[in-house]
Amino acid sequence: MYWRLDDLGNWLAVFHPSDPDGRRLLDSLLACDVLDLDDFLTTPITMDTTSKLLNTLAAGKAKEPRSSPPNSAQSIGTNQSTPL
Repeated sequence: MYWRLDDLGNWLAVFHPSDPDGRRLLDSLLACDVLDLDDFLTTPITMDTTSKLLNTLAAGKAKEPRSSPPNSAQSIGTNQSTPL
């Protein structure tokens, strides 16, 4: 699943934890095998949104069965910035 970080951040920012649409979005993030976050760490997002995103990523890792192969679910951060 591909998301630009600022777009995902905007979606996460408007959903309340009890909102069914927000829950479906978080569930889809947890269910995907690969989450590609474009412009990761180069796009400013709020602390609340950062918390929601990192908690979601951590929850996805925690749900992996112990018998799953290494790196069976992955999160990938990408950007097109020139290296410093």
